[in-house]
Amino acid sequence: AEEKGGPRFFVEAPSSDVERLSDEAGAERCIVAQMGGSSDSMRRLTQVSAGVAARECSGAEDVAVCGAPSGAFNLDATLWRELAEKPHAEHLWIVATYTPWCQPCKALLSQWRYWATGSLGSRTRFASLNCHANSELCTELDLPGQPLISVRYSGGDAQVHSAVAAWAELVDGSKDLLPGNWSFGEIKGLAVLLESLPDAFRPRSMPG
Repeated sequence: AEEKGGPRFFVEAPSSDVERLSDEAGAERCIVAQMGGSSDSMRRLTQVSAGVAARECSGAEDVAVCGAPSGAFNLDATLWRELAEKPHAEHLWIVATYTPWCQPCKALLSQWRYWATGSLGSRTRFASLNCHANSELCTELDLPGQPLISVRYSGGDAQVHSAVAAWAELVDGSKDLLPGNWSFGEIKGLAVLLESLPDAFRPRSMPG
């Protein structure tokens, strides 16, 4: 109607919905435009992530924990394996696992949004893996429960590899119970990791 000279029509929405949609749209634009890698690969990753969330959230009673929070990527088995391949391998990936009914997972995901948003514009990316929807992958990874955190980097920056190794030593107490480069779902060690990264990977801001 507007193209033919007619009036515009607006629908009033609750402020909470407006803020949520604004955050999601802004996060997607920042992810595609600001993070490294080609815009085509980022656009594909963003679209696939949205598709993963749509499948996992279909019919879910608690939509807030069926997918990754705004600014973070939703992983499935295919995307998990692609993290070790170019162009995604040149980014540092910090992944949280969860199940929709897990109360500690809800607490972790509420923090994940702030970490993810603070990392937009850097070469560090935050992602989430639903171990209920991706139970075969989580079993293959030998994960005993949720929430867990993994740090993955397959690029060529020696300083990043050093920072990841230092983080692995920091969470050394998990080694007898978890696979390598996995820790229990506590974010306190991540601050040390992020602060030791080179400028291109360090978030512009981190929650206090």
